[in-house]
Amino acid sequence: MSLSNNSRRKVGLLILAVTGLLAVTPMLSGCGGSGREEALKQAVYVGTGGYDPANDGKIVIVCGKLELLEPAYDEDLGITIEAPRVMRSGQKLKKKELNQGMTGNNMEWNSNFQYGDFIGKADVGEFHLGEDFLQNMMVRYDPDLDEKMLEEAGYAIVRDFKGNTREEDKNARPYVGTARMGRGVYEEGDVRYDYTVPGPKPGEMVTIIGIQNQDTINYVEGTYENMLSGELDKDTAIHKTTHP
Repeated sequence: MSLSNNSRRKVGLLILAVTGLLAVTPMLSGCGGSGREEALKQAVYVGTGGYDPANDGKIVIVCGKLELLEPAYDEDLGITIEAPRVMRSGQKLKKKELNQGMTGNNMEWNSNFQYGDFIGKADVGEFHLGEDFLQNMMVRYDPDLDEKMLEEAGYAIVRDFKGNTREEDKNARPYVGTARMGRGVYEEGDVRYDYTVPGPKPGEMVTIIGIQNQDTINYVEGTYENMLSGELDKDTAIHKTTHP
Protein backbone atom coordinates (compact mmCIF):
# COMPACT_ATOMS: atom_id res chain seq x y z
CA MET A 1 0.00 0.00 0.00
CA SER A 2 1.49 3.37 -1.05
CA LEU A 3 1.58 6.37 1.26
CA SER A 4 0.30 9.82 0.39
CA ASN A 5 2.69 12.79 0.56
CA ASN A 6 1.07 13.87 3.83
CA SER A 7 1.48 10.38 5.32
CA ARG A 8 5.13 10.24 4.24
CA ARG A 9 5.69 13.60 5.94
CA LYS A 10 4.12 12.36 9.21
CA VAL A 11 6.22 9.18 9.14
CA GLY A 12 9.31 11.24 8.43
CA LEU A 13 8.60 13.57 11.36
CA LEU A 14 8.04 10.59 13.66
CA ILE A 15 11.34 8.99 12.65
CA LEU A 16 13.11 12.31 13.12
CA ALA A 17 11.60 12.77 16.58
CA VAL A 18 12.50 9.25 17.72
CA THR A 19 16.01 9.61 16.33
CA GLY A 20 16.37 12.87 18.22
CA LEU A 21 15.26 11.26 21.48
CA LEU A 22 17.68 8.36 21.06
CA ALA A 23 20.57 10.59 20.10
CA VAL A 24 20.08 13.28 22.72
CA THR A 25 19.30 11.25 25.82
CA PRO A 26 22.59 9.32 26.13
CA MET A 27 24.52 12.47 25.24
CA LEU A 28 23.31 14.16 28.44
CA SER A 29 22.80 11.22 30.78
CA GLY A 30 26.36 10.05 30.30
CA CYS A 31 27.86 13.45 31.10
CA GLY A 32 28.86 15.07 34.37
CA GLY A 33 27.72 18.56 35.37
CA SER A 34 30.19 20.42 33.16
CA GLY A 35 29.68 17.88 30.37
CA ARG A 36 25.92 18.41 30.46
CA GLU A 37 26.41 22.15 30.32
CA GLU A 38 28.63 21.84 27.25
CA ALA A 39 26.17 19.46 25.56
CA LEU A 40 23.25 21.81 26.23
CA LYS A 41 25.08 24.64 24.50
CA GLN A 42 24.04 22.92 21.27
CA ALA A 43 20.39 23.53 22.19
CA VAL A 44 18.31 25.80 19.98
CA TYR A 45 17.18 28.92 21.82
CA VAL A 46 13.57 29.44 20.76
CA GLY A 47 12.76 32.00 23.45
CA THR A 48 9.20 33.24 23.06
CA GLY A 49 9.11 32.06 19.45
CA GLY A 50 6.90 29.31 18.11
CA TYR A 51 7.10 25.96 16.39
CA ASP A 52 9.77 25.49 13.72
CA PRO A 53 9.84 22.08 11.97
CA ALA A 54 13.62 22.41 11.65
CA ASN A 55 13.90 21.95 15.43
CA ASP A 56 12.05 18.63 15.63
CA GLY A 57 14.16 16.10 17.51
CA LYS A 58 16.47 18.78 18.90
CA ILE A 59 16.95 20.15 22.40
CA VAL A 60 15.22 23.52 22.61
CA ILE A 61 14.94 26.26 25.21
CA VAL A 62 11.50 27.86 25.20
CA CYS A 63 10.13 30.82 27.17
CA GLY A 64 6.47 31.58 27.76
CA LYS A 65 3.64 31.72 30.26
CA LEU A 66 2.80 28.51 32.08
CA GLU A 67 -0.81 27.74 31.21
CA LEU A 68 -2.50 25.08 33.33
CA LEU A 69 -5.00 23.24 31.13
CA GLU A 70 -5.86 20.56 33.67
CA PRO A 71 -4.70 20.63 37.31
CA ALA A 72 -3.16 17.60 38.97
CA TYR A 73 -5.79 15.43 40.64
CA ASP A 74 -5.15 13.02 43.50
CA GLU A 75 -7.72 10.39 42.63
CA ASP A 76 -6.99 8.45 45.82
CA LEU A 77 -8.20 11.28 48.07
CA GLY A 78 -10.33 13.24 45.60
CA ILE A 79 -8.17 16.36 45.98
CA THR A 80 -7.32 18.78 43.15
CA ILE A 81 -4.10 20.82 43.31
CA GLU A 82 -3.66 23.82 41.00
CA ALA A 83 -0.31 22.68 39.61
CA PRO A 84 0.86 20.62 36.62
CA ARG A 85 2.49 18.05 38.91
CA VAL A 86 2.04 17.18 42.58
CA MET A 87 3.65 14.61 44.84
CA ARG A 88 2.04 13.34 48.02
CA SER A 89 3.58 11.70 51.07
CA GLY A 90 1.98 10.79 54.38
CA GLN A 91 2.79 10.53 58.06
CA LYS A 92 0.97 8.52 60.73
CA LEU A 93 0.37 9.75 64.27
CA LYS A 94 1.78 7.36 66.88
CA LYS A 95 2.45 7.26 70.59
CA LYS A 96 6.07 7.38 71.73
CA GLU A 97 5.23 5.36 74.82
CA LEU A 98 2.36 2.92 74.28
CA ASN A 99 1.37 2.88 77.96
CA GLN A 100 1.10 6.67 78.13
CA GLY A 101 -1.81 8.90 77.13
CA MET A 102 -2.48 10.98 74.01
CA THR A 103 -0.57 14.04 75.18
CA GLY A 104 1.49 16.44 73.10
CA ASN A 105 4.77 15.19 74.54
CA ASN A 106 3.87 11.58 73.86
CA MET A 107 2.79 11.90 70.22
CA GLU A 108 4.87 11.99 67.04
CA TRP A 109 4.40 11.72 63.29
CA ASN A 110 6.12 8.78 61.62
CA SER A 111 6.54 8.29 57.89
CA ASN A 112 3.81 6.06 56.51
CA PHE A 113 4.83 6.07 52.83
CA GLN A 114 1.41 7.19 51.59
CA TYR A 115 3.09 8.00 48.29
CA GLY A 116 1.36 9.44 45.25
CA ASP A 117 2.52 11.23 42.11
CA PHE A 118 -0.03 12.97 39.89
CA ILE A 119 0.17 15.12 36.77
CA GLY A 120 -2.23 17.34 34.89
CA LYS A 121 -1.88 19.04 31.52
CA ALA A 122 -0.05 22.26 30.74
CA ASP A 123 1.29 24.43 27.94
CA VAL A 124 4.18 26.87 27.72
CA GLY A 125 3.81 29.35 24.91
CA GLU A 126 2.76 27.47 21.78
CA PHE A 127 3.92 24.09 23.09
CA HIS A 128 2.29 21.26 25.03
CA LEU A 129 4.31 19.67 27.83
CA GLY A 130 4.68 15.92 27.33
CA GLU A 131 3.77 13.50 30.12
CA ASP A 132 7.43 12.57 30.56
CA PHE A 133 8.31 16.26 30.90
CA LEU A 134 5.62 16.76 33.55
CA GLN A 135 6.65 13.63 35.45
CA ASN A 136 10.21 14.94 35.74
CA MET A 137 9.39 18.45 36.94
CA MET A 138 11.12 19.34 40.21
CA VAL A 139 8.62 19.46 43.09
CA ARG A 140 9.79 20.99 46.37
CA TYR A 141 7.37 23.80 47.22
CA ASP A 142 4.17 23.95 49.25
CA PRO A 143 0.99 24.24 47.15
CA ASP A 144 -1.68 26.89 47.52
CA LEU A 145 -4.36 24.73 49.09
CA ASP A 146 -7.99 25.60 48.41
CA GLU A 147 -9.70 25.23 51.79
CA LYS A 148 -13.19 25.17 50.27
CA MET A 149 -12.23 22.38 47.88
CA LEU A 150 -10.66 20.44 50.75
CA GLU A 151 -13.79 20.88 52.84
CA GLU A 152 -15.98 19.54 50.03
CA ALA A 153 -13.71 16.49 49.79
CA GLY A 154 -13.90 15.92 53.56
CA TYR A 155 -10.47 17.28 54.44
CA ALA A 156 -8.91 20.33 56.08
CA ILE A 157 -5.55 22.06 56.45
CA VAL A 158 -3.71 20.92 59.59
CA ARG A 159 -0.44 22.24 61.02
CA ASP A 160 0.48 19.65 63.63
CA PHE A 161 -1.43 16.93 65.46
CA LYS A 162 -3.10 19.55 67.69
CA GLY A 163 -4.54 21.36 64.68
CA ASN A 164 -4.07 24.92 63.48
CA THR A 165 -5.78 26.81 66.29
CA ARG A 166 -2.67 28.09 68.05
CA GLU A 167 -1.15 31.36 66.85
CA GLU A 168 2.34 29.88 66.58
CA ASP A 169 1.07 27.15 64.22
CA LYS A 170 -0.30 29.52 61.58
CA ASN A 171 2.99 29.78 59.69
CA ALA A 172 3.87 26.10 60.12
CA ARG A 173 4.06 23.80 57.13
CA PRO A 174 0.54 23.02 55.85
CA TYR A 175 -0.60 19.43 55.75
CA VAL A 176 -3.90 17.89 54.74
CA GLY A 177 -5.93 15.84 57.20
CA THR A 178 -9.52 14.85 57.85
CA ALA A 179 -12.13 17.43 58.82
CA ARG A 180 -11.98 16.09 62.38
CA MET A 181 -8.23 16.73 62.51
CA GLY A 182 -8.88 20.24 61.21
CA ARG A 183 -10.99 20.83 64.33
CA GLY A 184 -8.04 19.80 66.51
CA VAL A 185 -9.41 16.34 67.38
CA TYR A 186 -6.82 13.62 66.82
CA GLU A 187 -6.64 9.87 67.28
CA GLU A 188 -3.72 7.51 67.22
CA GLY A 189 -3.24 6.23 63.67
CA ASP A 190 -4.40 9.45 62.00
CA VAL A 191 -2.58 10.27 58.76
CA ARG A 192 -1.64 13.72 57.54
CA TYR A 193 -0.67 14.28 53.91
CA ASP A 194 2.09 16.48 52.60
CA TYR A 195 1.91 17.83 49.03
CA THR A 196 4.75 19.40 47.06
CA VAL A 197 4.56 21.18 43.69
CA PRO A 198 6.89 22.93 41.22
CA GLY A 199 8.00 26.47 42.01
CA PRO A 200 6.52 28.32 38.99
CA LYS A 201 2.81 29.02 39.30
CA PRO A 202 0.25 29.03 36.47
CA GLY A 203 0.29 32.36 34.64
CA GLU A 204 3.95 33.06 35.40
CA MET A 205 6.70 33.34 32.79
CA VAL A 206 8.93 30.28 32.70
CA THR A 207 11.82 28.85 30.72
CA ILE A 208 11.72 25.17 29.79
CA ILE A 209 14.36 22.86 28.34
CA GLY A 210 13.39 19.73 26.46
CA ILE A 211 13.20 17.93 23.13
CA GLN A 212 10.85 19.41 20.55
CA ASN A 213 8.58 16.88 18.89
CA GLN A 214 6.25 18.93 16.72
CA ASP A 215 4.10 20.95 19.15
CA THR A 216 5.17 18.95 22.23
CA ILE A 217 8.19 19.33 24.48
CA ASN A 218 9.52 16.08 25.94
CA TYR A 219 11.96 15.47 28.77
CA VAL A 220 15.72 15.52 28.28
CA GLU A 221 17.36 13.04 30.64
CA GLY A 222 20.11 14.69 32.64
CA THR A 223 18.46 18.08 33.15
CA TYR A 224 18.02 18.58 36.89
CA GLU A 225 15.31 21.22 36.58
CA ASN A 226 13.48 21.30 33.26
CA MET A 227 11.25 24.28 34.14
CA LEU A 228 12.77 27.48 35.53
CA SER A 229 11.09 30.64 36.76
CA GLY A 230 11.28 33.72 34.55
CA GLU A 231 12.23 34.46 30.97
CA LEU A 232 15.90 33.45 30.93
CA ASP A 233 18.57 33.83 28.28
CA LYS A 234 20.25 30.71 26.93
CA ASP A 235 23.38 30.77 29.09
CA THR A 236 21.47 31.42 32.32
CA ALA A 237 18.96 28.65 31.58
CA ILE A 238 21.70 26.13 30.83
CA HIS A 239 23.65 27.03 33.96
CA LYS A 240 20.60 26.80 36.23
CA THR A 241 19.40 23.47 34.88
CA THR A 242 22.85 21.89 35.35
CA HIS A 243 23.67 23.53 38.72
CA PRO A 244 20.60 23.13 40.95
